[in-house]
Amino acid sequence: MSFLIIFSSCSQTDKAKTKQLYLNKQERSIGSFLSGANFWQNSTKIEDYSVQEKNLIFENIKDLPFIVDSHMHLAAKTNVKQDNFINPKFDKYFRYPILSFKKNIFWSAFGVKSEQTINIDILDRIYRLTNYFPGIKYYGLVFAFAAVYDKESGEKNIEKTAFSVSNKYLINQIKNSPHLIPVGSIHPYQKNLKEEFLFLVKNQVRLIKILPNSMGFSPRDENCHLFFKLLNQHKLILITHVGDEHSVDSGHINNNNGNPLHYKKWLIKYPKLKIIFAHVGSEGKNLDNKGSEQYNFDLVLQLMEEFPQQTYADISAFSSVVERASYLPLLLKRQDLMDRLIYGSDYPVQMILPLVKTALWYMQWKNLIKSDASLLTSIYDKNPLVTSFLTMKKVKYNNKSFPKKVFAKNFIKIFNDRPLPIQLQKYF
Repeated sequence: MSFLIIFSSCSQTDKAKTKQLYLNKQERSIGSFLSGANFWQNSTKIEDYSVQEKNLIFENIKDLPFIVDSHMHLAAKTNVKQDNFINPKFDKYFRYPILSFKKNIFWSAFGVKSEQTINIDILDRIYRLTNYFPGIKYYGLVFAFAAVYDKESGEKNIEKTAFSVSNKYLINQIKNSPHLIPVGSIHPYQKNLKEEFLFLVKNQVRLIKILPNSMGFSPRDENCHLFFKLLNQHKLILITHVGDEHSVDSGHINNNNGNPLHYKKWLIKYPKLKIIFAHVGSEGKNLDNKGSEQYNFDLVLQLMEEFPQQTYADISAFSSVVERASYLPLLLKRQDLMDRLIYGSDYPVQMILPLVKTALWYMQWKNLIKSDASLLTSIYDKNPLVTSFLTMKKVKYNNKSFPKKVFAKNFIKIFNDRPLPIQLQKYF
C-alpha cells in the first residue's frame, strides 16, 4: 500500500526510479529467502553486535585458544589457464532446471553479485566471514576440488564433472590470508598423480579432500592404490566425504561410492594413514561386510572403534541440515569419541537460510537447544559462521555437549606425528 501511495505522487522519472527500487527490494527479499546471506550486514567489528549477542559469543569462546573450521568450500569461474571449471549444464535453465536452480542458490550463498565478479565475490565473502569473526582467531580449511577423471586414460571427464577448483588457484588466492588454510584435492585416476602430490607437498599443504560420490570413483578400487600409497608416504591427512551426497551433481552421483567401509583395506594396509570422515557419514545407507544395509553413520562409528589411532570425523553441516542434526543425540551419547571429533561448518551450506532455520527449529523441537535461538538468528544476520559455531557449542542432549577441544585442539592432535599446517605452527 505504501508503495502505491508514494508511486501515485511521483513524476514520471521518479516513478521509474521508485518502481526500480521496489523491484530491487523484491529481488533482495527473494535472494535473502533462498540464500539467507546474500545481503548479510558485513559486520566487521564487535560493536556491530548487541550486548546480549556479545555476551553469548564471549561466553562460548572464552576458554578457546582459537577456532578451526575444518570444512569450507570454494568455487570459481571456468578458466582454462587457472584450471577451474563449472559445468555449462548449470546455465541451461530449460534443459536442466534443477541443476540451474542449485547453482543459483549456491551462487547466492557464495555471495556472487554478478557473472563478471564471480571469483572476487566468492573470495571476498569467505575472507570477510572468517577474518571478522568476533573476539577470536578463526582458521578456515578451504578446499580445492578435483575434476572427474577417466580410469583408463587418466584424462579429465568434463561431461561428468560438476565443478572443479585447482590446487594452484586455491594456493595462489589465499596465500596472503594467514587465517585460511589450503586443502588440496587430487583424483586417484589422474595421470599426473605423483606430480600433483609433489606440488602440494612443495607448497606445504597438509591435507587432501575428496568426494568420491561426485568424482566418479570407488575408494576401494585397486586403481586407487597409488593414491593411498602417496598419501601415506607424504603423511598427508585425507578428508573424505562419506554417506550420501546431493549438492555436487551434474547428473552422475553414485552414493555407493560414499560407503565408509571402502577405506578399511587402506587403513589396514597403511597403519599410519589418517582419515577424517566428513559429516560422520550422517546421510543414507550402504552395505556392510556381510551384505546387510546399514546407516553410513553407524559404519563410520564402526571404523572409528576399529581404528582409534587413524580415524576422525568432522561435524560439519550438523547445524544447518536437519537430516544430519537428527544424529546429534546418537553422537552426543558417544563421549568416548569426543577426542576424535572436529568442528566444521560446511560453508557455504549454512548461508542458505531456509536450511538453517529449519535445523534450528528441529533442534528446539527435540530440546537439543533450549535457549538463545532468537539470538542465534539475529547473530546470523551479521555473520552466519558465528551462528554455526554457537549452535554446535550450545547443543546438548542428556546434559552432554561437544567439549571445547572439538573446536580447536582435536584438529591439532591429528598432527602429533607429522607437520602442522604452517598457519597453526606458531601456537606450538
